[in-house]
Amino acid sequence: MGVYVVLHDPIHGSVELHPVCVTIIDTVQFQRLRNIKQLGLCYYVFPGASHNRFEHSIGTCHLAGEFIRHLRRHQPELDISDKDLLCVEIAGLCHDLGHGPFSHFFDNLFIPEIEPGSQWKHEIASVEMFQHILDENETVRNGFCKAGLDGKDVNFIKNLINPIKELVADEEQTGRGVDKTYLYNIVANKENGVDVDKWDYFARDCHHLGLTNQIDHKRIIKFARVLTVDGKRTEICFRDKTALNFYHMFRSRFELHCLAYKHKAVAAMNEMLKDAFVQADSFIGRQGKYSLLSLSKAKHDMTAFAQLTDGVFDEILYSNRTNLQTAKEILTRIHERKLYKFVGEKSFNCEVDCKKILHEIVPDDPELVDQLVIYKFKLDYASGDDDPVHKIHFYSKHSINQVLPRVQLPYSSLIPKAFSERLIYIFCKNDDFLEKAKYLFNSWFGKTCSV
Repeated sequence: MGVYVVLHDPIHGSVELHPVCVTIIDTVQFQRLRNIKQLGLCYYVFPGASHNRFEHSIGTCHLAGEFIRHLRRHQPELDISDKDLLCVEIAGLCHDLGHGPFSHFFDNLFIPEIEPGSQWKHEIASVEMFQHILDENETVRNGFCKAGLDGKDVNFIKNLINPIKELVADEEQTGRGVDKTYLYNIVANKENGVDVDKWDYFARDCHHLGLTNQIDHKRIIKFARVLTVDGKRTEICFRDKTALNFYHMFRSRFELHCLAYKHKAVAAMNEMLKDAFVQADSFIGRQGKYSLLSLSKAKHDMTAFAQLTDGVFDEILYSNRTNLQTAKEILTRIHERKLYKFVGEKSFNCEVDCKKILHEIVPDDPELVDQLVIYKFKLDYASGDDDPVHKIHFYSKHSINQVLPRVQLPYSSLIPKAFSERLIYIFCKNDDFLEKAKYLFNSWFGKTCSV
């Protein structure tokens, strides 16, 4: 079937890769991930955060294999086949193929600015890029054939990467029957957010940011069991005594967002990069299968999208084209650390309209409004406003095959009462307007706080 390859990973140590996974890695489309920063512009604030989607994808593949092997070893009655295992590993490897330049910046900031209301996310492109790899690489197709993977398995991998909300009874469409719905919990868990993708990026991001990772995924895996929930579907459940581990896990995610992902300097640079990309959108082209596509439209054609990496930044920065001059000036400011200046921040308990807020702060000065930008985001425990641990199913040592109705924690008084918060940062593009902007913001802030 081929030779297994052993790589040394700084997070997981020696990682063994199936030959089919190696054929995928050795494609132009997958190698593209070497040039997409895992944490985007965090690298400009945290010098160690230079890791890329490439190594994270390999780490996720490894953890996916570790997780499913544990389930197969401890619950042979699950009848997990070699093909099931390989499909889950491939899904872990390919789950981030659809990221655009600077990772989440592309689908969370740039695309919504260009296409308001767009539902496009990188998971959609990951599925399309996975299919593109199969279409464009005979070695990968041959590897799938030798491993006995067919069209049903391909559909299964796609649904592991981007799980559908309601699994249908058609096994040809989903790839596996209802007896194996738990397999969809491993790579991208839409039920409760406990998945190997998070475990790898928690460990990897903390390592490169110089922070301490408090999540022991090996302990969590050891207490995992597959049980039938509500008499219908199978899910991965955990020992009741691990509940606190999950609060730590979601708290760590929250803290990573506070300390790094949503750092004020990172937010300012994200807004600057967004402005530069919007300015350059029509002038940066990538050749698709049939036509030349703009920066924002390349996502609809995997031939073009496979050519998009963080390199777009330097393409603009070092361009002499007059139509890219404005975008170039913005990116030059990032390099020279002449960032948009922080004006203020405010938290809300509901969704907010940024345009309405700007006009409340600056009711009669259109020139100043044009110099202000609002960076809006939400901090949560990965489950919106809800307690994420309530979505995880547990069992006890006294009844390992029965799902507990609800875990009662003796230290429940220490658990947060709220699990999400909506915030805005306001930045000023031009230093000449900064003092006036701060004055008006503070006046508005005082009025809203007194209501």
